Amino acid sequence: MKGVDEQNEPMKTCVRAKKTSRPKDILLTMEERVVNLEEYMRDMRETLEVVKGRTTKLDPMKEQLREMVLESLGSNVE
Repeated sequence: MKGVDEQNEPMKTCVRAKKTSRPKDILLTMEERVVNLEEYMRDMRETLEVVKGRTTKLDPMKEQLREMVLESLGSNVE
């Protein structure tokens, strides 16, 4: 019977090890997700800056087009 008791001891320790490692696994998973989210946010900020730069260049072009259309309409009315 002593042999059977000895076999049960390590199994209990393994179960305890699994229980304590589960919160650590959850924490590591959450940390990985935070890192991924931070990287995603950095990439999105960079993309937003590129888009802002392009729309800033479009504003004068929009104004030029508007003026050309108004001139064209004005010359057709005369």
